[in-house]
Amino acid sequence: MTTQSPTETSAHGSSRDREIVDAKAIITCPGRNFVALKITTRSGVYGLGDATLNGRELSVDW
Repeated sequence: MTTQSPTETSAHGSSRDREIVDAKAIITCPGRNFVALKITTRSGVYGLGDATLNGRELSVDW
């Protein structure tokens, strides 16, 4: 079994490339708090996710 140091490159890039550098909550409907989340890594890869609490919008305190 071999181990890699955190800065070594693997098939998925280095751990530094996968470091999250930005997270934004995007409110798409202000009256109901339909929320999307955009996460961006150091290498520019991003992902989007649904962060809406259906029926429990008031539990999200902005």
